[in-house]
Amino acid sequence: MMALLFSCKTSKPVIDQVKDSTVVKYYYRDSVITLPGDTVQLITSVPCPDAKWQAKAKNGRTMLVASLNKGELSIDCKQDSLLLRISLLEKELERKTNTIVHVPVPQEVIQYRTPWWAKIALAVSLLFITAFCIKNWRLVVAGAKAIIQFFI
Repeated sequence: MMALLFSCKTSKPVIDQVKDSTVVKYYYRDSVITLPGDTVQLITSVPCPDAKWQAKAKNGRTMLVASLNKGELSIDCKQDSLLLRISLLEKELERKTNTIVHVPVPQEVIQYRTPWWAKIALAVSLLFITAFCIKNWRLVVAGAKAIIQFFI
């Protein structure tokens, strides 16, 4: 009974736990895009040498100039450059891995020393119990019989 109460405890193994998580972050990013300007010019001859005509039109960033002079038709289309600001929604994935390791903490073993006076007291009490049992052996046997009959 004493050996069961005060026996050594078995140590637990080290446990590894891995926690894995994925974080998705969305954020807006503004960008400026430059669209370059462009010019288109068309010149052709027309069989009307004496006709003169000129017209201009503008719409947004595009300007159109058409003219007829000395039998030559000229059409110019000019488009200005454009700075365009756009917003983009970007997604970023971030993966986090956390490893948790449980390490058992070594327990400090306390070694008790029995004091000298306790050893002497134990020896004296064992001596008195032995002397009592030898002197009153009939009483001890009768008590043992009574205990056995109680349980039977």
